[in-house]
Order: sequence, then C-alpha cells, then structure tokens
Amino acid sequence: MIQMVEETNREDAAEALFYEATARIRDPVYGSTGAIFQLQKIVQELKMQLESTKALVLELQQQKDQLLGILLNVNHLDHSGSLSLDHDDSMAYHPAKFPVECNWIFEYPIKCWKI
Repeated sequence: MIQMVEETNREDAAEALFYEATARIRDPVYGSTGAIFQLQKIVQELKMQLESTKALVLELQQQKDQLLGILLNVNHLDHSGSLSLDHDDSMAYHPAKFPVECNWIFEYPIKCWKI
C-alpha cells in the first residue's frame, strides 16, 4: 500500500496509517473519525462556555458602571443635602487607585455578604 504513494509522501502516509490503526484500537467502530467527532464536540462546548462567560463579563461591567455612577451621584449630593463622601477618599472612584482587596462577595442578582 505504501509503495503506491509517491516517495515524497510516503512518510506522511505511514504516519496516517499508524494513527488510524492506533485510533481503531481505541475505538474499533469509528477509529479516527470518532476522535475527530469528540474533539469537535469539545470545541462546541467550549465555544458555548466562552459566549456565556463573555455575556457574564459584559453584564458585570455594566453593573459596575451603574454602581460607580450611583456612587458619583451620591458624592455630588453634598451640595444640595447633608450626605457627603468627600471626606472619605476610599469610596471615591479613581481607576488607578481603586481598592483591589475586598472582603465582600457580590452576586447577581444583587446579593452581598461579608466573608
């Protein structure tokens, strides 16, 4: 069978035959086709997980932006009311200085608890 293939392609043909024989040992019915099918199934599942994760990230970014907007609006209320956050810089949003560590857990829909 290998002799029927051009000399330049014989190594590739031998490797393909070896791979198919090994796949047939693992899966006598489908061989390498079964392996390809399983890999395609895994890729589809990972694509769905990726899309779900992207949607969750977008939702959380929008929620963060909304909460930061509320904080900024509350901060500006000191001119018309008695509520002011100016004295507490830890609550003010600054992209470079936003606190990284947090001992609170937030979940959507909005639930919050201290850990």
